[in-house]
Amino acid sequence: MQVEDQRFVDHRADVLSFETVPLEKDLTIAGEVKAHLFAATTGSDADWTAALQRHVERALVRGESNLMDLLSRDFEKILIAKALAHTGGRRIEAATLLGIGRNTITRKIAELGIADKNGSDEPA
Repeated sequence: MQVEDQRFVDHRADVLSFETVPLEKDLTIAGEVKAHLFAATTGSDADWTAALQRHVERALVRGESNLMDLLSRDFEKILIAKALAHTGGRRIEAATLLGIGRNTITRKIAELGIADKNGSDEPA
């Protein structure tokens, strides 16, 4: 996934951004530069669904089609791969965490081309 420029949200009331005036002359900085930043939000736009909405909007503007199939496959692949990694490759445990059956996870692993280290329920 490519990181995209997020400056388009600068104008929104729920977004805080900082910008300094342009420097009047060149500035030379010697040594290590460190920035200590802390950010937090209670806003719902910080969640993954807002990012998904932006992704879909951009894809539609670009004229892309078959988005439901493409994004559903990506979504399922991420869920299953992360659940398998979390359980050390144990399919039944991963399936239980995801709320799907063991046959379903086995079929999805094959359909989605998910790399399964050991393909069993033995610890990785």
